Amino acid sequence: MELAIERKNLMEIAEAAQRVAAKNSPQPAFSHLLLEARGGTLLATASDGEVWLRVAAPAEVAGEGTAAPPAHLLAGLVRRLPDGPVGLRSGPDGATLHVAYGSSGAALHGLDPAVYPPFPERTGGETRFSVDGGTLGKALRRVLFAASTDLARPALNGALVRYAGGGLRLAATDTFRLAECRLATNGGGPAEGADAVVPLRALKEVQRLASGGVEGAVEAATGEGYIYFRLPGGAELYARLIAGRFPNYEEVTPSDFATAARLGAGELLAAVERAGMLVENDQLSPPLVSLSFGDGRCTVAARTQTGELREELRATVEGEPVEVWFNWRWLAEGLRAVGGGGIFLGLNGPLGAAVFRPEGGEEGQAYTYVLLPAKPPGE
Repeated sequence: MELAIERKNLMEIAEAAQRVAAKNSPQPAFSHLLLEARGGTLLATASDGEVWLRVAAPAEVAGEGTAAPPAHLLAGLVRRLPDGPVGLRSGPDGATLHVAYGSSGAALHGLDPAVYPPFPERTGGETRFSVDGGTLGKALRRVLFAASTDLARPALNGALVRYAGGGLRLAATDTFRLAECRLATNGGGPAEGADAVVPLRALKEVQRLASGGVEGAVEAATGEGYIYFRLPGGAELYARLIAGRFPNYEEVTPSDFATAARLGAGELLAAVERAGMLVENDQLSPPLVSLSFGDGRCTVAARTQTGELREELRATVEGEPVEVWFNWRWLAEGLRAVGGGGIFLGLNGPLGAAVFRPEGGEEGQAYTYVLLPAKPPGE
């Protein structure tokens, strides 16, 4: 293999590949990446055994071939190179990659490319759908933060991808909170109600690539035990699905409320962040803030050993007056996901699940955030 490639282009594919490659794996191949020079393209493939990513960049290929350098070492080297063309050359066995930049160079010792696991073959009988890349990237950003990191509950260590009602639903939960986004597709789709629980790290990479500034549609396909994405710019991602059943969250999401409030989302988020700053400064106090609704206002309050805060915001309130305590970090994350503009809050007493939605809805997306309140301090 022999080629020349701009450092910027090499950096893009090396960084993307090393995010997927394993750092510590019993299989050495998964800490490396596979480079393939074909025609006018350099392909980079990386995997940790559960997720595979293949990305491409234009290159001036003088000789086709392959190499399998250490993924994190190559990315670290390229990150520190000066701008300009970079030369890549491998020996006959592909195990050593020579990197040339200016009048300098380096040699990275890797593996025989022949031992690198191939990108998985897709089976027949797939079900497919297509969605705008920018829309999907935004939807994933609004959902993935709510996924669980508890390894004892693998079905919650990812997000639900469901085709229902002629559109796509994405949902993630850690059982204390739930984020769901519904978005329109460009047609196609699996059978009504078909579910796939996709690993969190796979969807985070889809989010990055879909939000990378290249416009176009994301093509996706689900098969037996896997999901496949082809993203704008040509990147491909394959992930094994998580075994297990995602909770039937729709049964426990409230639709009727004892208290309904509408106010500015940005104003509420700013007040919650100020209250959270006060709470964070006192390590002996629980990370809680209170929201009180009644008499045309929402009151945000926090009280700790180091101080207290109370802010009143104008709001439209219907139903019973109520005071609810929340973990301020989880509340702030949900408010950021809701976005600017107005927000609807549905409440059922001080301990019932609270529902947050953008007021008025959004074109192409419908977002819901559900958060369980905390017990008031001292109870």
